[in-house]
Amino acid sequence: MTDAAEPERARRPEPERTLQAVPSAELFQLLVATVVDYAIVLLDPEGRVASWNQGAERLKGYRSDEIIGRHFSVFYDEEGRRTGRPEQLLDMARTDGRVEDETWRVRKDGSRFWADVVITALRDGDGSIRGFAKVTRDLTDRKQYEDSLRANEARARETADQLRRLDQMKNEFVAMVAHDLSSPLTVVAGFAELLLDQWDVFPDDDKRDMLGRIQRTAVDLATLVSDILAVGRIEAGELEVDRSPFDLVALVQRAAVDAAPPTSPDRIRVDIPAGIPHALGDERRTWQVLMNLVSNGLKFSATDSPVDLSVDRQGDELVVRVRDRGTGVAPEDRSRVFERFVRLSRPEGSIQRGSGLGLYISKALVEAQAGKIWIDNGPEEGAVFCFSLPVASGEVG
Repeated sequence: MTDAAEPERARRPEPERTLQAVPSAELFQLLVATVVDYAIVLLDPEGRVASWNQGAERLKGYRSDEIIGRHFSVFYDEEGRRTGRPEQLLDMARTDGRVEDETWRVRKDGSRFWADVVITALRDGDGSIRGFAKVTRDLTDRKQYEDSLRANEARARETADQLRRLDQMKNEFVAMVAHDLSSPLTVVAGFAELLLDQWDVFPDDDKRDMLGRIQRTAVDLATLVSDILAVGRIEAGELEVDRSPFDLVALVQRAAVDAAPPTSPDRIRVDIPAGIPHALGDERRTWQVLMNLVSNGLKFSATDSPVDLSVDRQGDELVVRVRDRGTGVAPEDRSRVFERFVRLSRPEGSIQRGSGLGLYISKALVEAQAGKIWIDNGPEEGAVFCFSLPVASGEVG
């Protein structure tokens, strides 16, 4: 039994003896050639490709006969070649012995992958550079995962910031409600109670006066509620605009008529040259901005002073200006005039109050239409509120 098994064992090569029989240089070349998960490339001292394994062909798309002899800068994008990044890496490897770099690389078909590259200088016995060993790993999946994590973190920070802003806005709103809503409601309730209790006592003129005050207060309250809802939409990113060409001149002229006080129909003056083209924007939103700025101009001016409206073209934009003859805007108020809940000083003796939201809302509405809004001092007195909108396509000179 022992003698019969001996020839069988003799025919089976032992693994250790087989590996020992292969020269180490040949074995190493076999290892390099068959690795497919890493691109292992030998570069000559000038950076030209001298050898190319299966992993390099799989990762970068070139066959050996297409790439050997070409400079390894072919794996870099235009920006990398322009800045001399391949040469910089070879210089660093010469100086330090090795260099590692992570960046985008380019395949034969032009697609990019995120690569971890290690370049090692190869020296002979006297220290002379014989070439470079370049090992490349494809880390695109890891890169995309890390980018996704960073994007999620950024979104989380943005959400947290938005929640903080909304919380601050809520606190500001609560404080404003306590001050701005309670007083008008008290006025309405007081007049209503007085009229109910003494309807038969008051003359008709007094009744009409009290009912008028109730009506004006109710309008102010409705405006305040509308402003608060608009701010909520702006802060939540839900402000919608419908941009299309519209006649800005006609809109300004209509605003001048509608906003003029019944007792002073000529108080708002309009100056618009001929040939003004259509604007590109949301007509309804622009109307809100116009009425806000014009009503501010009326409130911040003496009752006998005019408010001027003008439209002119400046390049590819149309600029609307609303000028009042009030006290102007103090320098310390200019940087915050378009912020939430900011109230500027009113003319002496004025009893009208605003929500402190109108200019903030106007700024959001104008910028949502690709326009700008700003404030200038008047040439003599008062302030000039300005906003711009793009000229409609096809009407650009």
